[in-house]
Amino acid sequence: MSENLKFPEKKRVYHGHEAVSGSRRPISVRSLAALAMALAVVASAEAQRSAPWVGQSFSGVPCSGGRQGVGPLDYTSRSDRNSNLFDLIVEAHFYPEVEALTGRNTFGDLDYTLRAIPNHHRALDAMMRYQLGSDNEHRQYLLKRKIPPTECYLYRAQNFAPNDGKIDLLLGLLKHRLGDMEGALAVYKQAESKGATSSELYYNIGLLLIDMDRPKEAMRYARRAYSSGFPLRGLARKLEARGMAIDF
Repeated sequence: MSENLKFPEKKRVYHGHEAVSGSRRPISVRSLAALAMALAVVASAEAQRSAPWVGQSFSGVPCSGGRQGVGPLDYTSRSDRNSNLFDLIVEAHFYPEVEALTGRNTFGDLDYTLRAIPNHHRALDAMMRYQLGSDNEHRQYLLKRKIPPTECYLYRAQNFAPNDGKIDLLLGLLKHRLGDMEGALAVYKQAESKGATSSELYYNIGLLLIDMDRPKEAMRYARRAYSSGFPLRGLARKLEARGMAIDF
């Protein structure tokens, strides 16, 4: 993982002409029966919740994507995460190879996971890495298939779970990675206003402020990050290069 944005290194992830439907990973008869039972249990709750596509992409195109299907489940809800349906979705569509971007149907499985669990933090991070790490050939493929850009998945997650500060952190990372520093700072501040206090957030705000040539403010966030035990030293090195050693 890169220390400069707490973001994994870009790598080639073109997997050929993948289908955009669900995973082909086999599911047992027992799992299918459990899925049917889980769907029946959550049907009434689903009727009261929705996760529509909202907002516009960074290029100004209205966000749209696949229909809802199962769910939506809330990643931050203990009851949702303890449900059979949550376990089955993750087992079938967000297994380790998908998170590592080496699955047979990486996009299809990530898309299914996020349509069912819109604010699944690790799946959102994986979708971001998948799209940002794509080479030009794969980017053109994504556009041709009208695949929603990462920001649309994040806006949908924000709308579904407006108090989930982790979504703001991921959106800030995306904006910073794409060079929109003022936009990234605004999103990070929004996360703070929601009560987010993670060392990861402080670390990434510090990195952003260094890139914006605001080292004194970056130092304040660095102290918060490192006093909370954040392990990466990239921010400390950037400050030390400016003659500002961490002193907490």
